[in-house]
Amino acid sequence: MALHPSTVSGVMFSWATPKNERFRTYLPDQRGHGKTDNPQGVFHFPLLVGDMLKFVDALSLAQVHGVGYSMGAGVLLGMAVQRPTLFKSLLVIGGNWRPPTQAQFTQLAGPLEKRKGLALEVMHPERGMHIGWDYPLTALSTIQCPATLVAGDRDPVSPIEDAVAMYNTLPNGRLFIVPNSAHFDYHDNPLVKQFLDGWYTTI
Repeated sequence: MALHPSTVSGVMFSWATPKNERFRTYLPDQRGHGKTDNPQGVFHFPLLVGDMLKFVDALSLAQVHGVGYSMGAGVLLGMAVQRPTLFKSLLVIGGNWRPPTQAQFTQLAGPLEKRKGLALEVMHPERGMHIGWDYPLTALSTIQCPATLVAGDRDPVSPIEDAVAMYNTLPNGRLFIVPNSAHFDYHDNPLVKQFLDGWYTTI
């Protein structure tokens, strides 16, 4: 199961999925993205997590491997906190247990008054994904499956100190630091591609 970052669709996250037939890959569009509507008009974190838990239940998926990037990584961790036995393994790219701040949103998408479309909605002070994103770091200690963190050394959303804190809290954590990588650099970084290819051979 692969969960995309904000403002793109599931298909656009296919760069992080396995390139062989060993796995059946699910790339759902999260609410308000791609072909999924958003009737409530908000992107609050508990709704995003609840959507994906309903998705796996609808497909009767007892256990899955989980891959997530940015917003998708946060949702993945939220799912694992609520239902630790769901995942066989986790791969968290540019993710954090902390909710993004408005200062971080500004770094990613510019000031609020200049954001448009999904960037405005997903990062909105009242309607955005950070609302309800309030589980503590210690909650990650309940996640027993192997959990790999991929963090860029220049990523303002998942700074190294936060990645290290998560790594130290996860019982079976693993940490890969990507040099010279900011938040939008993972998808075309050859080191990340090499790491992903290797990771899929070990799970």
